[in-house]
Amino acid sequence: MDNRPYNLTWKTHRENQADMKRHGTLLFGDRHPCAKLTEHEAREIIAQLGLVSHRRLAAQYGVSRQTITAINSGISWGWLAT
Repeated sequence: MDNRPYNLTWKTHRENQADMKRHGTLLFGDRHPCAKLTEHEAREIIAQLGLVSHRRLAAQYGVSRQTITAINSGISWGWLAT
């Protein structure tokens, strides 16, 4: 990290998030310390949505039904569904 004054700029939250993503320092997906699923598991869940109930998926992966609903709606792991 280079925090010398000439290297610092004012940016919006969105711009800071984009910089962190570009530099690989944004913690999302299974890199986030609170993640309960791996990317592989999230992909498996996405593949089973509509075929298996949210309750069953939640039990199978050890997460809440709300987590499965968030994956289904794209709130969590949304970049995988594209």
